[in-house]
Amino acid sequence: GTGFTNISATATYIDPASDSGFGPTSEFSPTASPVPADLSLEKSLLNADDVATGAILHYGISITNQGYSPIDLSQLSGNTIIGELYIDFLPPELTFISNNNPDITCVDTGPLYASLIASAHADSNAIVCNYTGGSYSLHEGESITDTINVSVNNNSDLVFTNYALASTSESDPDHSTIISAFSTSLGGGGTPDFLDTLVDSKPNNFGFNTYPQPIENSDQHNRTNSGSNGGLSSTGQSIVVLLSLSVLMVIGGVLIASLKRIKLRQYIVKK
Repeated sequence: GTGFTNISATATYIDPASDSGFGPTSEFSPTASPVPADLSLEKSLLNADDVATGAILHYGISITNQGYSPIDLSQLSGNTIIGELYIDFLPPELTFISNNNPDITCVDTGPLYASLIASAHADSNAIVCNYTGGSYSLHEGESITDTINVSVNNNSDLVFTNYALASTSESDPDHSTIISAFSTSLGGGGTPDFLDTLVDSKPNNFGFNTYPQPIENSDQHNRTNSGSNGGLSSTGQSIVVLLSLSVLMVIGGVLIASLKRIKLRQYIVKK
């Protein structure tokens, strides 16, 4: 069939008492759907080699507009689940120091926020980060970045996970997933755990980084690369094999030489 767009219709009230015989006219037209604006977040530990008790670590945050409409960052200056630019959930092993982007203000609100929605992470500190720069529209494909600086507490076992959640609006494809998980966790006193639910559902507004990185069985590089798990790299394994062969060759040469000397003595004795 043939489709028509931008169709409008009018309805006019017939009023015999008026001079024209007609009353007010109303116009009906399709209501435009809100243009989706989809923020995604990526989180990374920038100096993993420095991890140690007392060390200063730097976490990179990158928030990207995946489309389609631009996002006015000045609207992300609140401190609610959908009004901030992002929230960083720091594990108790880490202490917030500062952030680097001068247009973003971060405040450590302590563990109360996390305790209300995340029973398994009730001792995590919620770092609420708002955009406080000038008016700026983040267009599709553009990103805003920040760096969170933290210190590793002296009692840390050096095993920790840092989570972060970017803002979500009603037009965001992941909005319902995040709000549903938040409401369910809040109503259940933190159960099910909000952060664990997001780890499972994987909304792109959400990111996390675990140290040390888990070893995947399917990842040959991780399985053979040297690191905290004490494994040898493929190069290291090759060196061990070569050294072992060299030792065997030396031992074999000594044995052969010894056998030749024994046979020579036997020959001399017979003579």
